[in-house]
Amino acid sequence: MDFWDGNAAAEWRLENARDTQEVWAWVEQHAEGRNPVVYVELTLGTTVALARLSGSDPTRTL
Repeated sequence: MDFWDGNAAAEWRLENARDTQEVWAWVEQHAEGRNPVVYVELTLGTTVALARLSGSDPTRTL
């Protein structure tokens, strides 16, 4: 996940979360006023991809 403050991000990777409720609780505890973007990491064969679950990356355009 990323926590955005303007155009700078702090990146975090949570492992072994039991469910999304645990992830959201962690995000709320650590956001510190920053805008969170939450991703899930998927492994598809030999490819690793990120799928955004919530939030928006201010450096990306549609």
